[in-house]
Amino acid sequence: MSRLKKNAEQSMISVEEHNKRSEVEVKYLVQEFKNKLGYELKVEYQDYLDIKDETYIEPELGLNLKDQLKRIFKILNDNGVKL
Repeated sequence: MSRLKKNAEQSMISVEEHNKRSEVEVKYLVQEFKNKLGYELKVEYQDYLDIKDETYIEPELGLNLKDQLKRIFKILNDNGVKL
């Protein structure tokens, strides 16, 4: 096998290994992002679960929910999720 062909094959293997490593790194970073976002939204979600079955919402609770949505949107925005 010529030296040039051998070098080309080694380069191809190197590129494939790099691509596989990059895919793993991207998956890891995406999972880290999801975990961080989930952690930051956990309190807001628990508040939602506490009232999700309510058939009537007092005006005061409605105002609290409005504030909660603001917090949720801020968390998303702070984490790079543009709305």
